Amino acid sequence: MQYTYNDLTNRLDIIPEDIKELIFGDEASIVLQDIGKKYQIEDDALGKLVNETGQVLVGILHPKDFINDIADKLGVDREMAKKIANDVNQEIFQKVRLSLRKI
Repeated sequence: MQYTYNDLTNRLDIIPEDIKELIFGDEASIVLQDIGKKYQIEDDALGKLVNETGQVLVGILHPKDFINDIADKLGVDREMAKKIANDVNQEIFQKVRLSLRKI
C-alpha cells in the first residue's frame, strides 16, 4: 500500500499512547532484530519487516494482510511468512491488541 508522509503523521497523531510507546521505544526494534536473526533475514529485508510491522501498528496495513505482505516484500514463501508473522504477533501485536482493534 502506498502512503504519504502526511498519511503517516496524521495516523501518528491519532493512535493510542501504548502503540506510540511501542513504535518509538526500543522494545519493538530489539524484538524485530531477534526475529531477523532467528529466521536469517538479511538487513534490507529486515528493514521491510520493520516497515510492514509499523504499518500495522499505525493502522495503514490491516493485520489480515500482514502475512501476504511479508511474503511478498521479504521474498519468502507463505509458510515462512506465517512463522515470522506469528512471532511478530506474539512479541509485538499482542502487547497492544486492544489498541490495535480501536484503529
